Amino acid sequence: VHLEDDVLCVPMSLASLRELLDDVLFLQVQRSFVVNMRHIDSFLADRVVMSDGTVISLSRSTRADLRQRYQHFLFDLARKGTSGVR
Repeated sequence: VHLEDDVLCVPMSLASLRELLDDVLFLQVQRSFVVNMRHIDSFLADRVVMSDGTVISLSRSTRADLRQRYQHFLFDLARKGTSGVR
């Protein structure tokens, strides 16, 4: 688990960890990666670029759904008047 200023090793599967995370804020962009949408800098056609510069390829089979969920997240932030994504 990558935090803003630390990396943690957790003794659980990604599926178990996913159950603990908020589906509104976290997005599983491929089998091995779950990201906090507040830390996405760019959502491109086939990858996301995170705020720390990390580039993660998107799952081909779920790209359209991932983009839709991210756009919905951004819309909700704008509607609520949140001034910054982070």
